[in-house]
Amino acid sequence: MPTQLPRRAILASAATTLGAGLAAPALAQGNARVLRFVPHTSLTSLDQLWSNALISAHHAYMVYDQLFGIDANLAAQPQMLAGYEVSADGLHWKFALRDGLMFHDGEPVLAKDCVASIIRWSLRDLFGMHLASLGMEVKATGDKTFELHSKKRFPHLPYALGATACHIMPERIAVPDVSRGIRDAIGSGPYRFLANEWDSGAHVAYARNDKYIPRQEKPDVLSGGKVTHFDRVEWKILPEPNTAANALIKGEVDWLERPHTDHIGRLRGTRGITVQKLDPFGWLGLLQFNLRRPPFDNPKLRRAVLLGLDQREFLQAVVGDYPDLVNPGVGWFTPGTPLATTAGIDTLVKGPDLDAARRAVRESGYDGQRIVHLAAGDIPINTAMGQMTAELYRRLGLNVVYTSVDWGMLVARIQNPDPTNDWASFCSGWTGISTSNPGGHRPLAGNVPNPQMEALRAAWLDAPDLPAQKRIAEEMQLLTAQMPASVPFGQYFLPHAHKADLTGFTHAAIVPFWGVRRA
Repeated sequence: MPTQLPRRAILASAATTLGAGLAAPALAQGNARVLRFVPHTSLTSLDQLWSNALISAHHAYMVYDQLFGIDANLAAQPQMLAGYEVSADGLHWKFALRDGLMFHDGEPVLAKDCVASIIRWSLRDLFGMHLASLGMEVKATGDKTFELHSKKRFPHLPYALGATACHIMPERIAVPDVSRGIRDAIGSGPYRFLANEWDSGAHVAYARNDKYIPRQEKPDVLSGGKVTHFDRVEWKILPEPNTAANALIKGEVDWLERPHTDHIGRLRGTRGITVQKLDPFGWLGLLQFNLRRPPFDNPKLRRAVLLGLDQREFLQAVVGDYPDLVNPGVGWFTPGTPLATTAGIDTLVKGPDLDAARRAVRESGYDGQRIVHLAAGDIPINTAMGQMTAELYRRLGLNVVYTSVDWGMLVARIQNPDPTNDWASFCSGWTGISTSNPGGHRPLAGNVPNPQMEALRAAWLDAPDLPAQKRIAEEMQLLTAQMPASVPFGQYFLPHAHKADLTGFTHAAIVPFWGVRRA
């Protein structure tokens, strides 16, 4: 087993300890109808379909609504829909919108807007692209009705439309080139984006959508009634962890999305502050490789890294000494969900074998080429992941170049296909709902074509029942253990800290602002 590194040493550059003697929370400052929230990073993209960043998903669920919503059982429930029908052969779907749906600009939501949004989604989302490959045709049959037809059954359609970035926007916005991302964030969701107040690195603001008519059902993850209780929500971008925690303690903000783990104990002990888990599915941490260029185009070297990774050590660096927030010994599918399996992950369950890993590095033919590892320096969790990865590479004898950039720059760099773009790896957390099944699990295949994995993904999408889906997911994990495009370092949960007078939180992977109210 490797020598355990002091966690403080790993995180020295990511956090500072909260000062002693800090005051208890002050009375709520300003308008009680304003909610002040500190997100985990800056909002740089308004388009969740274009950006994989979770912050873009937070934004999307503020301003957009979806045809379906996903509940705690990962089942799809009608959201914007009054109802739907599917033919006996599963090839024809009919949808009807519910009454009262209005865009933020005052225009009614029409079937043509849904059609344009679905087509846009099908050009980029994994579920959507598969549906398009089945000969999808979608058309409006009235102002509030539309139909979708395919040449092959696609029973996952309700889940796909609710669990992914199929957000409904006006036709005029949905039609332009999807590769650029949208600039005009007009939706029909519970809050309106205030574009004139957006300062990406400092401030984002939303106003309550008075025209929004919520469903009558109780909120359940991303389904049910989205009832808002604040006239205004303000996001305060405070990337320095100590500053963010102090702002909450002093009552300058109401809600901190990701308190640094070094601060959790003190926040838990501060009068008037509550620390709690809000995400039922947690996160799956993944070390992801650039398969387009050396040295990680070599699967033998990637397997060597897998042999040397210690999930327990990674999780302790990321979350700290909170056993209730971590789950080691896991594979590529979210633990606690139907497809989770231990197939092919004996090394990850037992712990690393550094001698075998170093031997595998030598046998891979690695010649000392430098490995540029990107880390998001503005997100403490990602900083911890990055520093642990750099240390792992050093232990294996790899020539690592640790490169700290902000999250927006990291995303831009990994999405740039230029062959001179020399990044080699990066770490990120994926929401447990996105890694619960192959349909939305992008890291399984990696950033180069993987015909075997894509064939298995297609077979999973066509599988007739859950037992068949489980068998295929097991095959996928066995394949990725042999040809890893990524390496999982475990499941973890990131608690939120907020003023104790806030109640009504909806438990979900993204941050839902509906339901939250002051007691």
